[in-house]
Amino acid sequence: MTNPLTRMLHTSALLLIPSLLFLPVVPLFAGTLPAETAHRGIVSWADAVVTCGPGTDPAMDSPQAVANMVRRWKGRGLGGVYFRVDESMLPERFTVRWPAEKVHPVSNYLLVVPDRVHRSFDLLGALRHTADEIGFQIWGYYPTVYSNGAPPEGPGFTHRWLYENRYAHEHPEILSIDWQGRKHYMVWEYAYPGARAAKVAEYEYFARHHGLRRFLACLRTEAAQMQPPPRHADQFGFNAPVVEEMKRRYSVDILTDPRFDFTNPAYDLKDPMVENWRTLRGQYLTQFYRELREAMNKIDSKIEIAVQIPGDRAGSCLGNWHLDWRTWIDEGLVNELVVPVGLDDGVFRGTDHDPAKLGYLDASVPFDVYREFIRNSRQPTARLIQAGGPYLSFNPPPPGADGWRIDQWFDMYCLAWFQRWEQWKRDLADFGHIKFVEQDFNAFAENSAGYGGGFGDCAYRPDLRSCPGYWYTLGDGSDARPAAQSQVRRGSSGTALKLTRDEKGTGALVARHTSCHDRGGWAFLVDTAIVGGKCAWDYWVFRPDERSSLVAYLQYDGDPANRYEVGLLIGRGPDGVVRYSQNGKLTASDAKVTPGAWHRLSLEVDLERGTYSASLGTDPLVPICRDVKYASKHNAFNWMEFSPQGETASVIYLDDVSLRWLPSMVAAQPGPHVVLREGFESQRAVSTIHGTGPENGAAWSVRDGIAGDVTVDRDVSFGNELQSMRFRGMGGTAVISPQGLALAREDTITLDLDLLPRSDRPHLHFAPGQELATNDRTACGLYDSRTGEPVAAIMAMNGTWHCWSGDRFVDTSMPVALDAWSHLQLVVDTSQGSCRATIQVVGEPPRALWRGPCGKAPSPGSPLSVQCGCRRERSRADGPAVDNIVVTRAVKPSE
Repeated sequence: MTNPLTRMLHTSALLLIPSLLFLPVVPLFAGTLPAETAHRGIVSWADAVVTCGPGTDPAMDSPQAVANMVRRWKGRGLGGVYFRVDESMLPERFTVRWPAEKVHPVSNYLLVVPDRVHRSFDLLGALRHTADEIGFQIWGYYPTVYSNGAPPEGPGFTHRWLYENRYAHEHPEILSIDWQGRKHYMVWEYAYPGARAAKVAEYEYFARHHGLRRFLACLRTEAAQMQPPPRHADQFGFNAPVVEEMKRRYSVDILTDPRFDFTNPAYDLKDPMVENWRTLRGQYLTQFYRELREAMNKIDSKIEIAVQIPGDRAGSCLGNWHLDWRTWIDEGLVNELVVPVGLDDGVFRGTDHDPAKLGYLDASVPFDVYREFIRNSRQPTARLIQAGGPYLSFNPPPPGADGWRIDQWFDMYCLAWFQRWEQWKRDLADFGHIKFVEQDFNAFAENSAGYGGGFGDCAYRPDLRSCPGYWYTLGDGSDARPAAQSQVRRGSSGTALKLTRDEKGTGALVARHTSCHDRGGWAFLVDTAIVGGKCAWDYWVFRPDERSSLVAYLQYDGDPANRYEVGLLIGRGPDGVVRYSQNGKLTASDAKVTPGAWHRLSLEVDLERGTYSASLGTDPLVPICRDVKYASKHNAFNWMEFSPQGETASVIYLDDVSLRWLPSMVAAQPGPHVVLREGFESQRAVSTIHGTGPENGAAWSVRDGIAGDVTVDRDVSFGNELQSMRFRGMGGTAVISPQGLALAREDTITLDLDLLPRSDRPHLHFAPGQELATNDRTACGLYDSRTGEPVAAIMAMNGTWHCWSGDRFVDTSMPVALDAWSHLQLVVDTSQGSCRATIQVVGEPPRALWRGPCGKAPSPGSPLSVQCGCRRERSRADGPAVDNIVVTRAVKPSE
C-alpha cells in the first residue's frame, strides 16, 4: 500500500509503481567530476578571521584550522581556491596605517584581529603546506590594482578608511583625477611608470617571501565604499601623462576639448576620439600586466596569473576604458580569465543598479566569444572560469568553460556557526549558561586607549570560554573618556574603569558582543545574540561621593528604537536611589547605592515572557523591580551601555561585568542506545544512495522514484563532515530499516537530523526576509515498516512545517526557512502515545515546534524504518539535502 508520506509527497494519491523502484542507479543530476577539476572557490581570509572566529575552522586562525579548510575545499570537489591576501600581510614599507585615534574603535578592530592572528603563525605557509600535500591550488587573490586604501578624511567620505598604499600616499599624483583635479581615491592611473612598478613590487613580495605561485591579479575596487561614486563613467582619467599622450598621438587637448566634458549636453558617448582616450587608458593597464609578467618570470617562469573582468570595459564604478583581454591572452600575460565579474561588487556601485544612467557602456562579451578567441590564440591552453557558480550543484559549467568560480561563504558560515554552537553546548553542560560577556578589566592597561579607543574582543573566545566584549570609547585618562585605573577597584589587584561625566557625553561606555538574533548577519558575524530563554546581567559600581550617578541599559544593536527598555539609573545624592526603566520612564525603588562602597546590581531577563527583574547587593538581596514588561523588536540583546549622569566632572567606577545567557534548550537529550547513525561519509560520493548504508549493515532503498535521483553528494553538508543525501530530478523516497529499531510499550525513540529545504531559486538565498517559494514537499520521519503508517513525521510544505498528528499532517504555522539548514528532532513517547518536535534553524537557538499524538501505535516489536522523501512538480538538477541522521532509544526500566 502507499503510505501517507508517499500520498502527501505526490500531487495525487497514485500507488507506487513497482517498476520504478529499481531503475538504473546512475545519478542523473549529480554530475561526474573529472579527476582534475578547475572549479575555484573564492575566500576572503581577513573577513573570515573576524566574522567566523575565533576558534573555528572557517576562521583559519591556527595551522590546524587552515589544514582542515584546505582539505574541506578539496573534498568539496574544488581544484583550487582564490584566497584573498591583503596589504596587512605586507611590511610597513608598502602601506601607511593611520593612527588609531583617527579611525572609529570598531573599525580598528577589523585590522587588530587579522594582525594578531597573522603574527601568531605563518598563514600562507600553512596554506601552501597542506595544499601541496594533497594536490590543491592556492591562488593569491590580491584585489588591489584599483583598491589602494585612502586618507582618513576626504571630500564626501562616508567613513574613515584604515590605511593607504604608501606609494600613493607619497605620490598622490597617481590617483585618477577629473577635469577639475578632483581625485578618485583608491583608483590609480597606470600611465605612471612608478605606479606600475610599485604595484608589481607588491606581487614580487608575495611571490618571494610567501612562496605564492598563482595570483588572481584582481581589478575589483572598493572605491565606492567610502566616497560618492563618479558622477559619470567618463568623469576621471585626466592625469598629466594621459593628457600629454593624447596630445602626442592625436593633437587633442582633453582638458579643453568639449568632446571630453561629460557635463556638456552634446556629450557623445560614441565619439571616436573619446574612444581613443579610453583605449589609451586600457593600454596603460596592459602595460602593467606586461611588467607584472616579466617580474614573475624572473622569479619563476611557472607562476600563473588570473584576472576577473566584466567584459571589454572596466565598468561601474571605474569607467569605460578598455580591458584588452585579447592581448593579455595572446601575449601570455594571464593564464586564466574569470568572467563575468563586476569590479565594484554591485552593492557599492551607487548607480541605482542601472549603470547606463551614468554613461557606463555595455561591456558584456558572449561566453563563446571568449572561448573561440582562446582556442585560436597563441595561448590555447588558457583557462576560462565561469563566475557565479551554483553553490549546491557541481553540474558541468557552460560549454567551453573549464570550471566554476564558487563563493564559499555559505559553507563557511554554516560550519563556523555549527562549531560555535557545539562549544556553547559544552559550556551549558559545564557551567549551566553561556558566558556571553565576562569582563573584570584586569587585562586593560592603565590609562590606555587600547586600539584607538577600544579594547577586548567582539566574539566568543573558546580559549577563555567566554566573550570579553569589545569596550569603547576608551581614553588615556587625560579627558572624560572611560579609562582603566588601579586606584579604585574590587579586590587587591587588577584594574577597574573610571567613568567621568561631561556635557558632551564622551564619558559613555559601550560593550558589545557582535552577534545577530538570526542568520541575517551571516555575511558579517557568526555568534548568535541572546534570543530566547533567560539572561542574567551583573555589574559592580563604586560611587566616591554623592555627586556621581550612572545609567546602564541592556540593548540590541539591531533594534535602535528600543534602546532604553531594560536598565537601571543610580541617582545622585547621598542615598543614590535606584530607578528602573518601565514604559519609557524611570521609576524609583527602595534600593540605594550609597557612596564609599562597592555595590552589585543584578538584572534577570526572561525573554520568553518579555519581562525583567532587578536587585541590589548579594546578601541580602534588595529588590529593585520584578517582572517589568519591556518592548523589543527582535527580543534580543547583545550590548551594554553605561553612561555617567551625575554632575559635570563627577566620576563613578565600574568593575566585574557579567552577562550570562541560558537559551531555551527545548530539544531532548538523545537516548543512550544508538540504533542508527548516518552521516553518509562511508558511501561513495556523487552516486545513488540506493543499496548503500552506514557501517552497521543496514542499507537504503529508493522507493517512489528513480534511484539515480536520490544521491550521496559532497557539495553540501552540515557540520564537520563533507557528504549528505540529496534529492534531485523528480525526487523520491529513501528508506532504511536498521536492526533494533522497534517500539516497545515503555519506550522513547528520538530521531535527530539536519535538513536543507531548497527554494525554487537556482542559487541559494540564505538571508531571512526574502520572498522565497518552492513546490517541493520534503518530509522525514519514523514509520511502521509493516503497515507503512507514520509513527512520527515532519514535512516542509507550502512554506510551513507540518507534523503528523494521529492520522494526518497538521500545519504548525511555523515558516520553513528555505535555503537554510534546520536541525529537526522528533521524540516519540509510547507510554504517553505522544510525539513532540523541535527545530533549530542555523543561526538561532532551538524552538519548540509541535506536540501532539503520534501515529497509530504499532504492535510490540514491530520494526520501524526511517524515511526521507521529496516530491516535486518538475524535475530540477538541485534539491533538498538531509544529513546527520541519528536514531536513539531510551527504554524504561520496566521493560
